[in-house]
Amino acid sequence: MYMKRSELETSNYLKDDRLSIHGTVSIVQTHFEEGKRYVIPVSPSDMIQNLRRLLKSEIGSDITFQVAGEEFRAHKSILAARSPVFKSMFFGLVGNRDMETTVVEEFDPFAFKVMLLFLYSDELPETHELCDSDSPCTSTKIMRHLLTAADCYNLARLRQMCEAKLYEDIAVNTVADTLALT
Repeated sequence: MYMKRSELETSNYLKDDRLSIHGTVSIVQTHFEEGKRYVIPVSPSDMIQNLRRLLKSEIGSDITFQVAGEEFRAHKSILAARSPVFKSMFFGLVGNRDMETTVVEEFDPFAFKVMLLFLYSDELPETHELCDSDSPCTSTKIMRHLLTAADCYNLARLRQMCEAKLYEDIAVNTVADTLALT
């Protein structure tokens, strides 16, 4: 409500050059219809991409694996969080926290690299990413190597993923070799 200046100056609202304002505040609660709530959009997680970049950049890496002449740098804490074998190797009672290099003789370097990628991303690369066009490897061959690595490092999810992929790709010419793995 508006008031003329002359009325304001003679009113009880203005005393000793001070203005007093009295008001009432009411809170009105809005009722939402069922199922019609405002949703704040949340961007998708980028954790997997960040961890993959961390592996690729080797920033902060504290362990080097030597696999058939190739070197792979990684982070002990990430490996230990994903595998009880790595946890025991690096931080267990007989673990060596000061270990900087370890030699891995039993695995194919490419399969070891894919296993590291899995440990950082919880994903397997797409089939077309598994082998170079020049490479004589096959997806089935790599899955067999990964299955062995999954058993060695106690990676149950990787084992299941390898088994599922091997099952999808089973053929007359691969069944005997695949059965030999079990």
